[in-house]
Order: sequence, then structure tokens, then C-alpha cells
Amino acid sequence: MLLGIVEGLTEFLPVSSTGHLIVAGQALGLSGEKAKAFEIFIQLGAVLAVIWYYRRELAETAGGILTRRANRQFAEAVLIAFIPAALVGLALHHWIEQHLFSPRAVAPALVLGGVAILAVELLVRRAGPGGRNTGEGGSGRLSEQPGSGRVLGGTAAPAATLAQHAPAGAGLEAPPRGASAAFLYEDARAIPFGVAAWIGLAQVLSLYPGVSRSAATILGGLLLGLSRRAATEFSFYLAIPTLGSACLYSLLKVARTLSAGDAAWFAIGLIVSFVSSVIVIRFLLAWVKSHDFRPFAWYRIAFGLAVLFVFRK
Repeated sequence: MLLGIVEGLTEFLPVSSTGHLIVAGQALGLSGEKAKAFEIFIQLGAVLAVIWYYRRELAETAGGILTRRANRQFAEAVLIAFIPAALVGLALHHWIEQHLFSPRAVAPALVLGGVAILAVELLVRRAGPGGRNTGEGGSGRLSEQPGSGRVLGGTAAPAATLAQHAPAGAGLEAPPRGASAAFLYEDARAIPFGVAAWIGLAQVLSLYPGVSRSAATILGGLLLGLSRRAATEFSFYLAIPTLGSACLYSLLKVARTLSAGDAAWFAIGLIVSFVSSVIVIRFLLAWVKSHDFRPFAWYRIAFGLAVLFVFRK
């Protein structure tokens, strides 16, 4: 049950669920095929949580995928973003598990990932309207432009710069007609294929445990001009094929070790992960309306340093 809660609480936050599970498993002395199988089921709970939360949007997309161009392009964008990590993960999965699934390997990634979040947030805030620093100290809260009701701290300047200097065909197009001055892309379901491909390449970094799939894809989205909500939602959508295929692949590897006697524990873990994941999805979507990701960065740094200290020998 504890691992189910850990998975649900950390899968969609930019703090690395894999890193937390590795550390928790080591601390609790959990290992072996049964432990791996249990982790698969709690990860499946997180996947099902995204599917349930976006069930209407997914049903609408699937229902019009053959008749509506926008629906088809959205599905293709998610597929494009999924492919890089799928290919690299398939090739390096065994090596990564053998060499990087340890607290001492995870800890530096947690710390460096926290530093990366702080760096991206600094870039985003400095690139807000007028180049003002729009954050309030280290609270992570975003300020509003007086009288406008619009949250500052968008990604216009870094994204526009990338779009201006990117090579032809890179997919970093100019803002669509009617887009807000603060963002290039405000709808997760309407980003160009090139942007999706770059986010997919960012997701490859998360194959190193401790980096965080959510952090890699959200930060990549912010740098490419997605609004905070759009970057977060696209990360959620991308989790479906990414985590779903990983669950299926891992399940096939450990299927021979499963037994009916394990069903109850696996079901409990899945349900706990599902419920906690839904709560976190709701929380994060509410959070990004008025906050940035700096608090998660400081948490990562503190947790990573603690892991380094505890597992220093």
C-alpha cells in the first residue's frame, strides 16, 4: 500500500516516481520478481488514472480520429512524442536496470533535475512581459499583470527565440493566429508535430532514473512555448502510451512469476495508486494556474542530498 501511495503521489509531479520507488524499495528491503511485478501494477494504476480523468477528451478524440483532422493530428503528435523514448528504452532497458536502478545513481539525477527546474523557471520568468522577474521570492507563486487578470511568467521570449533561430523544418513555428502574447501554444491538443518531437526527445532523458518523465516533458514544453497548463496536460497525455507500453513490456517479462495468491495485494496497490494519482492530477492542474515548479525543485534537491547522505556507503 505504501508503494502504491508513493507511485500515485510522485508519478505526475516533476520529482521522479521511479527514483522514489527505487529508494523506498531499497529502504524497505523489497527486491525480486514479485516486487517488480507489484511495481508494474501500481504504475498501471497511474496510467488508468490519466485515462479516467481524461476519459471524455479521449473518447471524443477516438470517435473523430478518422473524420476530424484536429483529432487525428493530436493523436499523431502524442505518437510522435512517444517514439523516441520507446526506441531508446527498448534498446537500453536491460542495461539501465542493471546499472542505474540504485539510490546512489538516482540521487545525483534528483539534484541535477532540481537545478534544471530552477534554471528553466528563471529563464521563463525573465522572459515574461517586459523582462520582469514575475515570481515572488521562492514561493513559486506567479504574479498578475495589474488590471489584466493575466498571470505573468509566460514563455514568450525563450520560445520565440527558439522559433526564430531554429533550423527550417524543426517544427518551432510562429505563434498561431489569435494566440496570447504570453505563450506560443496554449492548447495541449493543438501543438505542431515538430514541437511534439522535441518534447519526445526531452522524454528520452527521463530513462535515467531520478530525472522524472514529468519534469523532462513539462520543462521541454515550457522551453518550446507551451503554457504551463498545456505543457502539463501534454505530459499527462504522453504518459498513456509511454507508461502503458512500459507496463505491458514489463508484465510480459514477469508473467511467469504471477500467481492467484498475489491478486489481492496487486489489486490493492493498483487501486491505491489510481486514487492517489487522480488526486495529484487534479492538484497539479490547479497548481499551475497560479504557481510555478520551483517548490518541486527545492524538494528534489533536498531529497537527493538526503539520499546521497543515507546511502553514502
